Amino acid sequence: MTTSGFTYTTIDAAPLRKKRVTLSGNIDVTTGQTNGGAAIFLKSFGPSGKLGFATTQSGGLVSNHQQRDVTLIIPATATSFTVGIALVGGGEAKIDHLRMSTAGAPQITASYLVSTAIKVIQANAFYANRIDWITIEPQVLDAAKRMQDPSQGYPLIIDMLNALQDHHSRLLPIGEQTDQFEHGRAQGNLDVQILPGDIGYINMPGFTGTNKADGNAFASTVADGIISIAPKVKHGWIVDLRHDTGGNMYPMLSGLHLLLGTGKLGAFRARSGEETPWASALPEGAQASQPLRINDPVAVLIGSNTSSSGEIVAIAFKGRSNTRFFGQPSDGRTTGNCNFQLPDGSGLSLACSVDLDRNGHSYGDRVMPDVDITISKREPDAAMAAAKSWLENK
Repeated sequence: MTTSGFTYTTIDAAPLRKKRVTLSGNIDVTTGQTNGGAAIFLKSFGPSGKLGFATTQSGGLVSNHQQRDVTLIIPATATSFTVGIALVGGGEAKIDHLRMSTAGAPQITASYLVSTAIKVIQANAFYANRIDWITIEPQVLDAAKRMQDPSQGYPLIIDMLNALQDHHSRLLPIGEQTDQFEHGRAQGNLDVQILPGDIGYINMPGFTGTNKADGNAFASTVADGIISIAPKVKHGWIVDLRHDTGGNMYPMLSGLHLLLGTGKLGAFRARSGEETPWASALPEGAQASQPLRINDPVAVLIGSNTSSSGEIVAIAFKGRSNTRFFGQPSDGRTTGNCNFQLPDGSGLSLACSVDLDRNGHSYGDRVMPDVDITISKREPDAAMAAAKSWLENK
């Protein structure tokens, strides 16, 4: 596969119902960047739509030659399922020795479901050591033994996720597992304009989905807007992230590439200490000859709705010269999440890494502004006013 996006094939599910299907293969990726990578995935469908989804992206995107496997239990109501490979962040991905195997699915009880969830949390959650497992595990398993339907175990699982205190991990009910390989869309109003005083303004909403064309269109709208007004900008830029609720970080970073520049912008650090760096690049089709604006002053606006990947965008500006943060503390979901399927088709979205800025500073909590602005009725947008004042006096 030579471009960003995904490719897949669809298979009749009838012979595989109530079975555990495992897809494995060797993935090799050449991106030319330090972000992105590839993953293989499985997805099942029934008469009413998607039933289950699993991807090797849960263990991190592959960026060099690695063997990966992914497992999905095919529900009794499944009519078809797809196997595929996805590329995130651009470049080229190749897969060889692709193999699919099947095995009988175990009987799913509340006890089995909760026991599996415990193992997944212990092995993968970044803050798993915050739970007193010696005390909690036997209590939870004993409670699960007295339950009949697997879904009765959900509250026990949710209580364990809450005990992680990362504000990001959650249970994904059946049919609601995140499938990132479909349509991408902005989660609010995207706006790039010149403000009075020759200040550039970028209102960045969240963006969900990793569909290549949709992500590139979003990033191009931001980049083209910056390029079009840059000659008129005399007093720096305001990057407004107060409504950036997160989603896919890569189109957002790509759109802001001219302000962020090349090289490492930050990283995810796993529990093992391994780091996966972030970088940005201009979206496809953008004018490659455009000069970087990495020395221009930038005021970053953040607030309580700046969340998850929106906070990653904020962190990407941390450590940048001539940059100052205004507003209120962010939401505090500064961790990277990994998704895992549970035996009944539900899933866990676990905070499995912590965000680092370009200087290696670790977050894991809220991003704090340099200038904390109190919201008041007398001055409803005091953060914008403070940012303008700082830029005008640079």
